Amino acid sequence: MGRPHVFTSYLNVIKWDDDGLIATDSSPICMTLTMQVSVADKHITLAHSLKRLDTDKAEACKFFGAEKTTEDIFVLKGSPRWEKEHQWFPDKTDQPKQHP
Repeated sequence: MGRPHVFTSYLNVIKWDDDGLIATDSSPICMTLTMQVSVADKHITLAHSLKRLDTDKAEACKFFGAEKTTEDIFVLKGSPRWEKEHQWFPDKTDQPKQHP
């Protein structure tokens, strides 16, 4: 089992209402971090978007692994989205039993 990855970021809230929130941090040199919380969908999305950079900065960012936009999605277990995305997993009772 792996270890949890924990980080602290201070974000500027762009929108915050009953539907959720959108916040961003563009202070890092290579990437802009955008967080979207959707209350209705019960999920959180973190997008690390590559900034438009001159060639030297882009090469430096690439060296440190910041070369493309990445997205992390966190979905509440048991929510409709979780159920939809995990319905293809086989039920453990349907798996054939192995005999020694």
